[in-house]
Amino acid sequence: MRNNKSNKFLLAVLFFFVFIFIFSFQATATGETDLYFFWGDGCPHCSNAKPFLEKLKTEYPNLNIKSYEIYKNEDNKKLFAALGDVYAEDIRGVPAFFIGDDAFAGYTASMNSYIRQLVENCVINNCESPIEKLNKKKFVNINQNSNQNNQTGRYNTKLNSPEKSEQDSNIKFIFLSIFIVLIASFIFLKKIRNSK
Repeated sequence: MRNNKSNKFLLAVLFFFVFIFIFSFQATATGETDLYFFWGDGCPHCSNAKPFLEKLKTEYPNLNIKSYEIYKNEDNKKLFAALGDVYAEDIRGVPAFFIGDDAFAGYTASMNSYIRQLVENCVINNCESPIEKLNKKKFVNINQNSNQNNQTGRYNTKLNSPEKSEQDSNIKFIFLSIFIVLIASFIFLKKIRNSK
């Protein structure tokens, strides 16, 4: 009788850990929202936007604000132009914002509620990151070029950014950690049961 109760207890604990694992993995895999913010050193509107973005980050912990200065950094300027092409927007000035399916330039305090609404929408609906949109366009362009030239070959379909790779690594680490805790708990509880 005691053995049957301890088996049920072990099974209940195992299901509990499996439930925690599944919930944690889903929470980590989704819910991250990327806002790309382009600014220029000395731009007054950019400076005015920064405190609001910092406040927004505290309100939405899963909001990743990717900040890029474009006046002095050529790589950031190229990324800015590439995202403008992806969004089919003629955005030339800063501050500029890219989030979900939306891109716009300029900032005044009257835009705070609009930006907050875009962030809320993306947090709820798990919007695609601007860098993912850019990577998809690169992949489509590679395929179109290969079809036009009648070339066959293999292309790298994983056009991941460093940020995406880091997120994937974090998810794998959490997955592995929970799995190890689950196995260790099961072994520990089994030893306790066998010692009685």
